[in-house]
Amino acid sequence: MQQYVPGAESAANAGFDRNATDEFLRVLTLDPNNRVGIASIASLELNQKHWDEAEQWYQRLIGADPALADAYYSLGFIAWSRWYPAYTPARTDAGVKPEDPGPIPNAAVRQDLRARYWKTLETGIANLQKTLELNPR
Repeated sequence: MQQYVPGAESAANAGFDRNATDEFLRVLTLDPNNRVGIASIASLELNQKHWDEAEQWYQRLIGADPALADAYYSLGFIAWSRWYPAYTPARTDAGVKPEDPGPIPNAAVRQDLRARYWKTLETGIANLQKTLELNPR
């Protein structure tokens, strides 16, 4: 896993990912709730932007350790990562500059984003709130 470089696209890097994942899966056959194995696979999936797979692994990690704030934070990040790629171009298409405050002026565009992403964002916010509950500042 230490040899895997997030974002680097090469056959060697893909091999590092596969080998690391295979080894962590072997660990999990011996100890299905091994937090290091679960967290490592979750991290590999997250770094590859495999949102569905990463989400499943972080949910499994929470099952193994419900008090692990980092897992909830990662789920919040996944929600944001699903939503933000749609939000940014919607603002740009509406002529809203990055530094401009406020919502997208077109109500239909806002409603479309809400219909597609509201549940994702609510879940992400709930996970981030859980992070704060477990790790208050």
